[in-house]
Amino acid sequence: MAIYARQPLQTHHGLIFPSTYNCFCAADLELGGRMVRVYNLHLESYQLGGIRAAFKRLREGVAMRSEQAEMVARDVAASPYPVVLCGDFNDVPTSYVYRKVLGSMQDGFRARGQGLSFTYQGPLPGLRIDYIFCSGELEFTGYRSLDAGN
Repeated sequence: MAIYARQPLQTHHGLIFPSTYNCFCAADLELGGRMVRVYNLHLESYQLGGIRAAFKRLREGVAMRSEQAEMVARDVAASPYPVVLCGDFNDVPTSYVYRKVLGSMQDGFRARGQGLSFTYQGPLPGLRIDYIFCSGELEFTGYRSLDAGN
């Protein structure tokens, strides 16, 4: 997990979620004359594997992502700066996880996207599980998704 920027990072922090390798990182940097906190995150995957373990992993994945989303939401709420948050949520826009992390921020696809945006190309293609959010003080000027082949 990393954040790369052309501007120097002023401060940074992160968290590896308990009982997993998933995490988030955050960095403060100056953009356009104002400080902004940028987040990058990866929340728990289902890792379904075989059919016998699928229901157990579904239940565990939902519970773990919910806890992780609550940790991220608390950290975002404590930010002294406007936020840009990007990440792999491993969950759909109708989920608790999506709503919890989104809070009062804007979803880039909903603000400026067009058509359909599919970010998952696995066994159940056609899902949007990766997102870019920003605080209301910031504005999306555009949004597009690259095809999986690009």
